[in-house]
Amino acid sequence: MQRGIVSCVLLCLSVRLVLVLLFPQLGSTLDQSVQFSTPVTSFRSLQEGIFLLKHNLGLYDGGVVHLPPLLLQLTRFAGSSKWLHAIFIIVDCVIVWLLFQLERYLNDTCRCAWIYSVNPLTVLSCVSGSTIAFTYLSLIASVYFIVVKKNSLISAIMMMTAGYLDPCMSVLLLPTLNFILGPHRVFKTLIYIITSIIAGIYLYISSPFALDIVYGTRLTFASVSPNMGLWWYFFIEMFQEFIPFFKAVFNIFSMGMVVPITLRFHDKTYVHPLHCWTLCLGWMILTKPYPTLGEVGIFLSMLPLFDLNGVSILKYMKYPMFTTLLFLHGVLLSPIFYHLWIDLGSGNSNFFYAISLVYALALGLLITDIMWGVIRLEHDRGKPNYSRKLTQV
Repeated sequence: MQRGIVSCVLLCLSVRLVLVLLFPQLGSTLDQSVQFSTPVTSFRSLQEGIFLLKHNLGLYDGGVVHLPPLLLQLTRFAGSSKWLHAIFIIVDCVIVWLLFQLERYLNDTCRCAWIYSVNPLTVLSCVSGSTIAFTYLSLIASVYFIVVKKNSLISAIMMMTAGYLDPCMSVLLLPTLNFILGPHRVFKTLIYIITSIIAGIYLYISSPFALDIVYGTRLTFASVSPNMGLWWYFFIEMFQEFIPFFKAVFNIFSMGMVVPITLRFHDKTYVHPLHCWTLCLGWMILTKPYPTLGEVGIFLSMLPLFDLNGVSILKYMKYPMFTTLLFLHGVLLSPIFYHLWIDLGSGNSNFFYAISLVYALALGLLITDIMWGVIRLEHDRGKPNYSRKLTQV
């Protein structure tokens, strides 16, 4: 087991180091692409914030930096972009270690860690310097501590740390509560919630001057720019007077759907709480205002978790080939269509948004197909019958 962990971490480290050293301009190129960089997670924003901190200038005066101040304080000592990239590689290696330990504990396998190590989307996201790495480090650490270590206190703190870095992810607190088992469950749940609230308040009051620029920008989609999400085209084309209403609708739709998903899959008789948590994560990646392909890479790397104890939910999927082809179609053509629109001027915004809709359709179909598999497992009472054909009404 120890040898497997070392091999997996070394693979993660070597793949990323090779790309950074052999292609030194690749990070800058990816940081300028809308597939791996957004106004609230870009490496340029991180560098700008560190520069402003070091020169005692107004951190959020220019409206360019949208990163939390504590993250900037922790990374300001890196010194140069090379050391910053080294931090991102280390963060990815820690995520691999956490995934390895989590899956070994649940299933005595380590496919998630190996997939994450070589997944092109997670590798390119790391090379781009996208700050989503810190958010997902906190999220996966939260699950690790509550599942493997049974430590609700640290798990709650890590969950609110993820919410501090990306407020959209705060709603994952709800499916995380499903992990609390055993006697005195109600008491433990209250302690978890109270700890999360205290940790969140502490983090947020540490930067009251940044609430509007950091969190307001994310929740109100203040920086309307093209990305792989569903929001930007609507608010470019929408009449000005309707924008506040529909921003509220989009936020409610995105975060509110976590509640019914959590309630529907809270029963742990046949379904593991991790299945519900991962489905909620996929939903948030699909509907959040500033998504990147790196986040989808993390979600895809966690799909082996739907194969626990010899029971594969993924075998219930009805459209795996169609979903795969749609996803490849969207991922491969999105940079081409963006290049046609922005660089060559031979297309328009409809080109890029159309292919982003194809990508969203693929991700949405994958999530609903997995949900169908979870429901089928419940229907089969935990004993899979893959040959049985059921009709969805």
